[in-house]
Amino acid sequence: MNICTQSIISGENCGLICNRKLSEDGFCRYHGKQSLDTCSICFDFVSLNDFSKSGIHVLTCGHKMHGKCYEGMLFNCETALLCPLCKKDQSTCLVKEQIATLHTEIRDLEATLENIQITLNEIERESQDYYDRYRRWKGKYQGLRTEYNTLVEECNEKDEILEQKQLEYDNKKKQFDDLKNLYKRKNTKLKKLQREIVSIISPNTNNQQ
Repeated sequence: MNICTQSIISGENCGLICNRKLSEDGFCRYHGKQSLDTCSICFDFVSLNDFSKSGIHVLTCGHKMHGKCYEGMLFNCETALLCPLCKKDQSTCLVKEQIATLHTEIRDLEATLENIQITLNEIERESQDYYDRYRRWKGKYQGLRTEYNTLVEECNEKDEILEQKQLEYDNKKKQFDDLKNLYKRKNTKLKKLQREIVSIISPNTNNQQ
């Protein structure tokens, strides 16, 4: 049965779909000649060549709709699938199975999404844990780095002090060596003088010996 799909433009039913039965030649008592090639959902013209809306789908009652409009109707249907115009049950021709399959797929997708969300939450917690550990280790590293730089500065200062002490030691050693050599020379001279004095005081000592 074909019915008028145009809107009522006056009276208490203004804005509603006419839904009057069309005559065999396509006339509505209210709107006159009707086109049967309009979508039962969006009311735009339907054509097999309209690939932008996935062609047309014909219901068991004869009403037509765009493929995408039909898919939307299937997706939003939770119980019986009715024609949006004549309200005839479209649950035949395995439509119920299609709906059940779609709902099963949706539930599976929802479960998959939930599992993915759980995994993402776990990854986020692990990432936060690694980030916290990284911050702690970074703090320790920076502390050790600061301590290392301080030790390097102290070592450089000690090296400078050591160089100064080495120079002082070298100077003192040179002075010591000079004094030691002077001592040896003086001591040698002293012994020579002592021998001369002895020889003068005791001239016969050597002869007696």
